[in-house]
Amino acid sequence: MQKHVALIAVLAAACSSAPIQYYGVAPQGLGTAYDCAVAQLNTMGYVIEAATDGIVVKGRKYRSGDHYPDHDVLSAAVYDNPRTGETNLRVTVTATEWDTIGDGPVEVMGGPSKTGKADARSLLHQCGVGDVVTPPATALPSPRTA
Repeated sequence: MQKHVALIAVLAAACSSAPIQYYGVAPQGLGTAYDCAVAQLNTMGYVIEAATDGIVVKGRKYRSGDHYPDHDVLSAAVYDNPRTGETNLRVTVTATEWDTIGDGPVEVMGGPSKTGKADARSLLHQCGVGDVVTPPATALPSPRTA
């Protein structure tokens, strides 16, 4: 019975629509890490839809969809980790999909695609992050605010 419970938990996590986060130490500092994240999103074909200068940038890229488009969504945040004093770069990957149940189409959060996950890891590597990790959400400090 315990094996079945564990298998169900693993399958539920794999099919989850929850965001996935990747992060690591960005050796070049806050400003350079932020500029690199913006440049990488542009290079990978993401359209910047929100930005807090020097802190968080969010981009969206068309993925699929016949009538209503689905998108991969990456958000990159740079912050100084108060425990280590190092600059961290964190990328959160999600997706948007359209649900046509009810009165009409509604954009909803969907599960990250394989491409979105690969883009998140690539952004980090291109910005100098050597050791990319996927921590539990509670292990990360929040990015600094303006």
